[in-house]
Amino acid sequence: MADVKITTNLQLDNATARVLRDLFGCTEEELGAKLEPYVKAATHEYIDMFTGAAPITSATDVRERRLVAIIRHGLRVIPKPAELGRLFKMTTTGAATLIQNVSAKHDVIVGPIYNAALLAYVSAAKPEEDAKAGKHFVSIENMAMVRRLNDLLRGADEPKTLVRLVEGSASLYGMDPSSKDYLIEVLTPPAEDENGG
Repeated sequence: MADVKITTNLQLDNATARVLRDLFGCTEEELGAKLEPYVKAATHEYIDMFTGAAPITSATDVRERRLVAIIRHGLRVIPKPAELGRLFKMTTTGAATLIQNVSAKHDVIVGPIYNAALLAYVSAAKPEEDAKAGKHFVSIENMAMVRRLNDLLRGADEPKTLVRLVEGSASLYGMDPSSKDYLIEVLTPPAEDENGG
């Protein structure tokens, strides 16, 4: 594998720098570090185009490919819909749909990262004092993630209770302990043996 080093300096006008500082919530000195994952993702997007690895046929393809590159080569995490909406200048709902579409269409590429995000949510679910019947609760802002968790639960051999929004809440979800255990089991990547297999 070739290890290619790229170093560059960007000259930004004051208005552009101000917009980026506001977007990332950082100082001018921190802009380089904030932009680095996106520069790496954009480079991979161009390489895919140059090599014919990712043909683009529509504006939707462009957004999907950019998000795949950001997830795979830049951030290495699934961005929250609100964050993605700010970056891509789209609604939070549109951003959540884009994340869901990318996770479905590009599962082989972003699946492990997406599953790691799901596993983090499920692992963070904890019982609360005065909670109903041992349920575990976690805040999830991305409906696409909730849908994916419930799809996994529907695929269980034994019936499992789905992840449900807590009444009166915008983003707090409850899950039964058995559902949580099942999700942790299916989302945890298999351990590699000593031979790397």
